[in-house]
Amino acid sequence: IKGMYLFKMNSDDVFLSLKGDVRGVLGYTAVELVGKDAKCIIDPSFIPPLVDAHTNPNSSPLHSEFPCLRKDGSRVWVESKATRLPNGIIFGVVSDITERKRAEQNLIDTIKEIPGVLILEDEVFEREPVKQRFKHISIMGDTESITGYTKAELMEVGLLTLLMDEEAVKAAEKQLSIIFRGEVPSFVEIAFKRKDGTKSARDSEHGKF
Repeated sequence: IKGMYLFKMNSDDVFLSLKGDVRGVLGYTAVELVGKDAKCIIDPSFIPPLVDAHTNPNSSPLHSEFPCLRKDGSRVWVESKATRLPNGIIFGVVSDITERKRAEQNLIDTIKEIPGVLILEDEVFEREPVKQRFKHISIMGDTESITGYTKAELMEVGLLTLLMDEEAVKAAEKQLSIIFRGEVPSFVEIAFKRKDGTKSARDSEHGKF
């Protein structure tokens, strides 16, 4: 399949085999990468968090999106879905998502300037209580008019810690359960407390308030 390949690597992140459109995605042949550390193709700035995820014994299956460096030095965004076996061997599939990431960025660039729109990029912890479920990676948009907090303050506080009442917590919990099942959540109004103590609500879908 064009733009997709399968891989197998050991517990040291060394490629054992690759099959599929490796050259199309990365510019390398499978033979060139077998025996190499998988980190050699990853954008260096993204290596630390990926290493943390892959070395966590509880992080299976592994699902991540990150940029790789092709053989010619150009950048390609990929999505990796993998599973670690008890013996440490990791099997996975990688897909080229460069066009999707470009479209997402174009959408973000368009809507982040709209008053009353807040865009969150989050790391999600499925087993944590709902208010501790998200760690903000980035925040864009109209944070101060919506929440009363600056972007820096909201990064520290966390939007879901501001949920107004038990009804809001239950609404957020329902949306999160839909997301974790891999389904598209519906719009819902979730009330939260602004910095000045007043109540605010916005339509919410998959991290957009």
